[in-house]
Amino acid sequence: MKILVVEDDSSSARVYADILEYWGHAVSSAGSVSEALALVAARPFDSALVDVVLPDGDGFSLVERMREVQPVLRCLIVSAVFDPEAQRKAQAIGADFRPKPLDFREIEELFTAGTR
Repeated sequence: MKILVVEDDSSSARVYADILEYWGHAVSSAGSVSEALALVAARPFDSALVDVVLPDGDGFSLVERMREVQPVLRCLIVSAVFDPEAQRKAQAIGADFRPKPLDFREIEELFTAGTR
């Protein structure tokens, strides 16, 4: 599975990528909205893990913009703070939402659901 990790904290992005790669996924990383949009325009992804707060925008808007290019992209928005309103907003745009720290077994199940 091809997964895009969009996280502005480079340490977190590396940890996410390492775990996903260990499980056999091909991972690309972006640290901003603009980097993510460039990657999505250049190649297809199956899933995206997107931080809610990014230096040049927010994860919700990014998911909507990425889906203009790749309509079936499965998206997970993550946040350091659990916020019921953020969870509702994610659901409204068809994305899943999880607070950090992430349970990567759950993330793996979420990303691979329907692909087996």
